[in-house]
Amino acid sequence: MKTAAIIAEYNPFHKGHAYHIEKTRQETGADYIVAIMSGDFVQRGAPAFMDKYDRARAALLSGCDLVVELPVIYSSSSAEFFASGAVALLTRLGVCDFLSFGSEEGRLDQLSFLADLLVSEPEEYRLLLKEQLKKGLSYPKAREIALSIYCKSKDFCQFSNEFWDCLKQSNNILALEYLKALKKQKSPMTPITISRKNTSYHDKNLYDGISSATAIRHFFLEHEDLSPLNNCVPESTYVAIKKCRANHCFLDVDDLTPYLHSTLLHSLPKGTIWDLNQELENRLSRLSWATLTFSEIADQLKSRQITGTRISRGLLHLILNLSESFFMEQYERNPAPYLRVLGFCKESQPLLKAIKANSQIPVITKPAQGKTRIPSLDYPVFEMDLRAGRLYQSMIFQKSGCRLPDPLSRSPLVIKKDSVINKDVAR
Repeated sequence: MKTAAIIAEYNPFHKGHAYHIEKTRQETGADYIVAIMSGDFVQRGAPAFMDKYDRARAALLSGCDLVVELPVIYSSSSAEFFASGAVALLTRLGVCDFLSFGSEEGRLDQLSFLADLLVSEPEEYRLLLKEQLKKGLSYPKAREIALSIYCKSKDFCQFSNEFWDCLKQSNNILALEYLKALKKQKSPMTPITISRKNTSYHDKNLYDGISSATAIRHFFLEHEDLSPLNNCVPESTYVAIKKCRANHCFLDVDDLTPYLHSTLLHSLPKGTIWDLNQELENRLSRLSWATLTFSEIADQLKSRQITGTRISRGLLHLILNLSESFFMEQYERNPAPYLRVLGFCKESQPLLKAIKANSQIPVITKPAQGKTRIPSLDYPVFEMDLRAGRLYQSMIFQKSGCRLPDPLSRSPLVIKKDSVINKDVAR
């Protein structure tokens, strides 16, 4: 039995994601596809556009066999920890033979070479990185420049100027982090990369066939007529999107504003919040925030050295009270505390049996099982997921009046794939 894993946000699930699943199955010959997906909050520090169960359903109807949730401590972290947390969890699941991810160029050899450099960190590269950071650049920009200078100085001519431009793209940045995590953790999963089709991660233009999740979200927010989206998302996503519009139950980052204001009414907690260092905490405490939205507060805190995305993550972590010490202690002690199942296909029972026999970590199918199955030292991570789930539930209620089930009571989806699997994969 061959199993391939995919790490994703599916925010929302679109035809490019369906294409990735189909190509992964073709390239690996996998019998089963497992997706580990961000739950209520995503890497840019924002709430997921749609409920995680709607997104999991779309993935299952488009070729995935099992969808599990990436804990919020990882789903709302930097690319490095987003990737390393997901790889640790998938590795300990005990059944995944491949890790498949998208990239702009689809050149695994070049990405793997750079990942080796970043894992070994030669002294010359470290000095170049330090030099760029001293110039006041953000870490991602400093790393990009230091890598480029180092490789050119060593005459590594396999890298074209176009490749260095592509390295700025989100999928390639994540691809590097996936490869680094696989190497550092000595994971047995074999990496494969699928070249991204037609559009970049941040492209806001809508196209027939494959459009980015960013473009789909922007179109949804800016247009009344949603029918053009039917050309770039599977039917299951389109139905969910229309339901979101009808019930007004979709979220954006500024829906976090009242929760941030409520948090700021009290003194900031002692100890640094994850992704919000002492300097940012001091600047935040001096900010006149009462008439600013979440995104306006993040924009006021942004600097050349610190990206807006990192600040958004830090503000979300402030609301959730996710401290740096809590995160790092957990990550260093046990980076893979459990996996929670969001949904699976009824035909995938052999996969579930293999997981039961081989998993090195608790697999939670019903949230109420968490208290008894997750070791007490790791349970606070699960409590953080429940807290994030209730925050999301409250945001939906405050915005639309819709009442999502309590996170502690939601059971996984069970889909009968053969009768309803979505066939409109982009080709």
